[in-house]
Amino acid sequence: MHPAASRRSARGFGGRFAMCLPAFAAFGDTPVYLGTESRGLVEYTGSIPYAPLLANPRNPGQRPLHPRQGHLRELARRGRGGLPAQRGKMKDVKRVPAVKPFQLCYNGAFPLLKRPISYDVPRIDLELAGARSNWTVFNNNDLVQVDGAMCVGILEMGPGAMPVDGELAMVIGGKTMENNLLVFDLEKGVLGFSMLLDFQLTSCYSSNLSRL
Repeated sequence: MHPAASRRSARGFGGRFAMCLPAFAAFGDTPVYLGTESRGLVEYTGSIPYAPLLANPRNPGQRPLHPRQGHLRELARRGRGGLPAQRGKMKDVKRVPAVKPFQLCYNGAFPLLKRPISYDVPRIDLELAGARSNWTVFNNNDLVQVDGAMCVGILEMGPGAMPVDGELAMVIGGKTMENNLLVFDLEKGVLGFSMLLDFQLTSCYSSNLSRL
């Protein structure tokens, strides 16, 4: 049996699956339709950007994203500072003692957006090599509320981080993936990502798959 066919048989669902945390996972070549306010029901798996997945030389079965190395290093440098002011709206935001394991924590006095209702804080662009657009991490996906503080939910991997052909790799956790439609196509070696669906006025729960 061809190795790829053997892997498909072992998984039982082929080389493609989609998930949208915390609502649903869909296995096989199942299209995912999400309800939107302006366009009605939209098939999302064919319209989102895709980025290549590369095999981890330490574990060939593990397929990390391929970030652009320089951007991640710059993010790591800038991530040690405070949040930039946004036209004076951040004047009440103050740094507070960090709550482990997080390094950057604030008093939570962030201004609010009305639509969708969320904190108005700087966004983080993850530049992924080979993708036609960045993966933008919005405030709902990068802030964690802990012990009376709001902390940036991004942690440094530290020494021994996964190398991919000598470059940096990254692990995207469950918090960052919430309400993002992700399509893993292992046969083509790519990952599709919708980014935060709130800003597209839809959600994981607008799919009938979430009610199966």
